[in-house]
Amino acid sequence: MKKFLVILLVLFLVGCSSNEKSIQISLNETLSTFDNAIKKSNKYHNDYISYYIDPSIGRVESNEISHIFNYDGTNFIMNINVANIINNQWYGKDITNTKLNNSIAKYEGTYFDKDLDVHSYEINVYPIENKYLLRFDTYYIHFYSYCDELIIDELSLEMLNIAKSVILNKNKIISNFSIKETITYQPSYLDLFDNKVPESGSIEELLKDDDVLQGLENNDEGR
Repeated sequence: MKKFLVILLVLFLVGCSSNEKSIQISLNETLSTFDNAIKKSNKYHNDYISYYIDPSIGRVESNEISHIFNYDGTNFIMNINVANIINNQWYGKDITNTKLNNSIAKYEGTYFDKDLDVHSYEINVYPIENKYLLRFDTYYIHFYSYCDELIIDELSLEMLNIAKSVILNKNKIISNFSIKETITYQPSYLDLFDNKVPESGSIEELLKDDDVLQGLENNDEGR
């Protein structure tokens, strides 16, 4: 009986390792062939941001700094990183970030925006029960989605395409959000997780693994 349980455990661990490797390989293959060319004019605008989305992506709702989209039945969120924009104006450098733990797949790269400025980005994938938290970070914007494995690479590419098109009105953001003693803004997480998010709308309350999500809320307030 003990031997049988050991065999099952080994098979489970091998399956998990294979699954993680598959996600990493898929991300590498999809994003390494990314086309940096700017092909479309921006279609959506508000006082702080303009961007282009492919016709295959639906716009669910938005406010001044957060935009919720839907791709092939999966919601994802784009938040403007207000804190970093203001901090860069005052101090000329990034705020120290709190890193998440237990990423099973990671990809780092660069892209050109419409002004041909180069931006770095980082993608991380975290397991959540039978799905995954997909996190896409740049200096000025970040994306989140709670999604199935099969859509991770496609969704990452769509996030990258949107990021590439983004134009920010940094002067207006600084003017309207900047009070040097305190920076207060509320990124949106609501409706992302198909009613899984509790009343507070906080992502870390959604997840059972504290090691995975330790510091997420602080990271979003301080990026």
